[in-house]
Amino acid sequence: MGRILWRPIPILFQYLLPGVNLTGYAVTGIDVVISFFAIAALIFVLLPFHEYAHAWTAYKLGDGTAKAYGRLTLNPLAHIDPMGAFCMLILPFGWAKPVPIDPRHASRKISQRTFVALTAAAGPLSNILLSLIFVAISKLVMLIGGAAFSGQVTLPYFAWAFHMIAYMSVFLALFNLIPIPPLDGSKILFYFLNNRQVVFMERNAHKFRLGLILLLFLPMFDFIFVGMARAANTIMRGLDYATFFIP
Repeated sequence: MGRILWRPIPILFQYLLPGVNLTGYAVTGIDVVISFFAIAALIFVLLPFHEYAHAWTAYKLGDGTAKAYGRLTLNPLAHIDPMGAFCMLILPFGWAKPVPIDPRHASRKISQRTFVALTAAAGPLSNILLSLIFVAISKLVMLIGGAAFSGQVTLPYFAWAFHMIAYMSVFLALFNLIPIPPLDGSKILFYFLNNRQVVFMERNAHKFRLGLILLLFLPMFDFIFVGMARAANTIMRGLDYATFFIP
């Protein structure tokens, strides 16, 4: 089960045409099912909750822009970007609709820069919270044990699926913390920069976006994702310890 990939359409393609080797191993039906299940959770749960966290935080800090645009909701349809969702099925990245905020409406108790940083940080933090929940669900499913669906699909597969979703949520949080526009990490970084540096990054945002795309596809940057994977594994171990009350 550990060899399951997160790109459902390529996996489905190899499953239907077993003579085509895209993943380096034989794909089974359960691989296909769990991969689609995991990506569906990413599209309909993880990303919408991430965007909702941005909207909720902005609203609590005095800005009602997101609410006015109908984004202060957990309804995934309000957050899904069709093209971004499709990319998640075939590529190693995707996106949801960005949440509109206006720092000018922030509470007078905090600066606009603090408002932007806190609103940005809410997204990754929400994904860590979801990861904790899915780790707990995974362990509970394993506790139940037994078989389902006439013995064709066992509960441990479902436990692995929820564990996989938890890992994806952690990785989503870490990826968004990369300090490159338009990721959340760049807005957190702005808090520590002076005005000239912030203006420079905003004016060259399109160049940073291109750099982000290169980061995703060029093998020379694989070390970044290897480091993120190690960090994600460490966080997952921490979440496992945090749910110690579930054997």
